[in-house]
Amino acid sequence: FMKSHVNALLRAAVGLRRTNLAKLVQRRWRVHFGNERIRKIDEAREMLEEVKVLAKEHGVAELRGVRQALEGASGKIQPLVDTLQALRKEHDHDTKKIGPKLPSDKVAALHRVVEEL
Repeated sequence: FMKSHVNALLRAAVGLRRTNLAKLVQRRWRVHFGNERIRKIDEAREMLEEVKVLAKEHGVAELRGVRQALEGASGKIQPLVDTLQALRKEHDHDTKKIGPKLPSDKVAALHRVVEEL
């Protein structure tokens, strides 16, 4: 009835659709519970720390341009990290209460800030 390559193509399409649907459900779940904003702040802080360590290892951390870039990124990330820590203390790590109180416009720009380094 159908050639084997057609069956293989259909199976691959179904698998891809299932994978994309799972990713969509995970993302909506994170957004619903506020985990996405918290995760983005934590990941941005970790990425900045990794970049700082790499810069020190390669001996370029004290160059003016690198130092200014690291300070600029830190100046944008650190206030959100401080806000997150204060909210965690205030709400006892309840992500449903913490997530909505984080500013979404500033959180959305975090990865761009670190990626520019």
